[in-house]
Amino acid sequence: MESKQKSLKYIDLFVLTHKANVLRDWRLNKLNWYNTGEVVRLYNELLISLGDKPVSKRWWERMESSNTVPVDQKRRWILHTILNIPPAYLGLQTMEMEDLNKLFHPTPSNKLPPLNLNAYRDRLISFWQNPYDSFDEALSRIYVLQDCILYQNSRDEIVRLLCEYLIAAANMQRAQGYLLSAEKYIKKAIRVAERKSYQAQRAKALYMYAYIQDEKWSLSIHQEPKDLQLAIDLAREAVNIAENYAVPPFVESASRDELAALLSVYPRSRQDMAVAKQQNDIAFRLTEKYQQETEPLFHKIDLSWHIITKAEMHLALKEPQTALATLESLPSLHPRMRRTLTARSEEAIATIQSGYLDEGLKIAESILPEAKKSPLHLIRMHNLYQSLRENAKYTKEPYVIKFGFQLLKTQRPDLFQ
Repeated sequence: MESKQKSLKYIDLFVLTHKANVLRDWRLNKLNWYNTGEVVRLYNELLISLGDKPVSKRWWERMESSNTVPVDQKRRWILHTILNIPPAYLGLQTMEMEDLNKLFHPTPSNKLPPLNLNAYRDRLISFWQNPYDSFDEALSRIYVLQDCILYQNSRDEIVRLLCEYLIAAANMQRAQGYLLSAEKYIKKAIRVAERKSYQAQRAKALYMYAYIQDEKWSLSIHQEPKDLQLAIDLAREAVNIAENYAVPPFVESASRDELAALLSVYPRSRQDMAVAKQQNDIAFRLTEKYQQETEPLFHKIDLSWHIITKAEMHLALKEPQTALATLESLPSLHPRMRRTLTARSEEAIATIQSGYLDEGLKIAESILPEAKKSPLHLIRMHNLYQSLRENAKYTKEPYVIKFGFQLLKTQRPDLFQ
């Protein structure tokens, strides 16, 4: 075993960091992890799971004292996962996750679809049914509509259709993880709706903007209160329009539900929580009343939508047992629905909050195969992992580190092929 490890090539960490004893210092002074044997056992467990041979405690100590790490990128990522050491310290680039700060500018196809209003309306419905479709086509159709309005025909039905396409485009970009691009399109939709006094589209667009801001805020590492307040203001405005104009019932219920979720994140008073509960209840009753109807140009809202929000409200109040009981009342959902991922994510967090770390992380790990197809859910799992590593109570827990390793394999499958 020793001769095998001697054949490995190593990188001098002093060259990368201009620091001595990088691994040892991080283990002892950052993590207060004094038992080298525990670290080596965990390192070997992860190596063996990949089909590699284990190392000795002596090998680890020699690596620390020489201030080196293996050249093999896979082994360096394992070191990063165990010690939670910044990737740059080990000569690694940041994980290739979906970048929330990335502006996505797809290039439309050279073949723009001819303008046929009925065909455009039918295709718009399919973009709501599957927001993970290629964005290229949606953008191409937006260009055609804009061109028609600008140079040929600006009649009301074409402008209204453009507004709907902009809202759908924003939702597609949101679902695909490109939140800044989603924000760009929804702002355009709001401008069109305001200029033409399309109140139903305006309410829908304001709701979508609140939803996008909510996602940006909740997934951000550095959360700004003003960003949360903007989302609350947008949701309130959408609800206000719904109370004063004819707005599709599912748009109203989603807007009220979003307002409830936002108010419960950081309630400033008991009044905030009272309003949040009231809005969630109204949203639930609205959806219950109209559940036999459909709104083809919107999310498929059902009672599960509001039940999940209610569970999130209990989590915000540090009531994990009540959150779990609420989630148990969910109707059966298709296992591949993104809403199922959201519910399972909340179940994992509630289980951990209830004191059952291993069970909660098993739930979180079971989400990963589907989460890799949904950038926003994968980021949620990454944030859950980081929050646990930043907590002194959990940072050295083997369950947490093993979950981090499974997360790494999901984020970087290229390393483990």
